Amino acid sequence: MPQFGSWKPIHDTHAIQLAAITVTLNEPVGDLTFRKALNNVNPIAVELGLTEHAPINPQLPPQIQQFLNVSSPMQGMSYVRQSDGRIGERAFINRESLRFEDFEYIRWSPFKARAQKLLGDAVSEFTGGSSVNNISSEYTDVFIGLVGDQSDVSEVVNANSPLIAAGAFHSKASWHCHMGWFEPIDEHCRRLVNVNIDVADNLLEEKINRQVRIKTQTFDQFGQDGYAEYSNNVSWERLSYHLDSSHDRLKSLLRDILSPEAALAISLP
Repeated sequence: MPQFGSWKPIHDTHAIQLAAITVTLNEPVGDLTFRKALNNVNPIAVELGLTEHAPINPQLPPQIQQFLNVSSPMQGMSYVRQSDGRIGERAFINRESLRFEDFEYIRWSPFKARAQKLLGDAVSEFTGGSSVNNISSEYTDVFIGLVGDQSDVSEVVNANSPLIAAGAFHSKASWHCHMGWFEPIDEHCRRLVNVNIDVADNLLEEKINRQVRIKTQTFDQFGQDGYAEYSNNVSWERLSYHLDSSHDRLKSLLRDILSPEAALAISLP
């Protein structure tokens, strides 16, 4: 595992703890569309190793269900692939959204290919019955201090980064910073960019270790606040374009946050 100063990323070649994409609709799809999507996803999930399936139901108290004389309709399905007793991958198919998470991320291309194989048909089914509100991409990167609470955060994070609010940075104390803004994409879409940086002490292998957790996330929003509505359903091809664009943007955000040494440790050019 590459070490720099008194820090190391959580993996040998990168620091990504979680990579995820989410497609959110403007309205929930109907029962027929929802069932067709699940029928498409179920065998693919098994093929990909996401063999643990569980329904997602609304949290209505049993007394309310009995009073209304209704049962809680299934709102979604979760899919999990276990890896050495931990979650390796996870997906959620809800009536208003589809989400894919990878806790063992290696590279962008295989991550995106598995997401497409699992969710591609469901996206087509869903967007035939509802329009897309937004497409979200996110990464959570983690760096671990090697000398407890004495690890100097300036070895990981560029204190002069424009993505850190003035007054938030501290080299030895815990701190949190959040920034967000909009960027135009085209006449139909704008991008909400979110950056969250957390510096805190955590118990790791029975020792106190300082950790830097950086979450970068984009939301490509369609037809909102003066942007023209998209005339056609958002196909996987259009979604793929946004995912690739967001991936590049998230890399550039992380590059602007990290110190040169941290960027080199995870081979971020």
